[in-house]
Amino acid sequence: MLVANRKGGSWFFIEGYAKNEVADIQLTSIRLIQRQGLMLMGMSARELDEATGRGKLKEVDGDAET
Repeated sequence: MLVANRKGGSWFFIEGYAKNEVADIQLTSIRLIQRQGLMLMGMSARELDEATGRGKLKEVDGDAET
């Protein structure tokens, strides 16, 4: 699982793989994932809300019952 985190704030799930699916992540993929994480961490609350509203991001509430 690859995630990005704003210190003391939001967590962003970027990629997830089953252990038997991927032995190694290619360097080009790592760089792309790093850019995605930096972009997400640099977005304002308004930009994140807009991206969520457009379906580009999905908010997950880990405290939710369902």
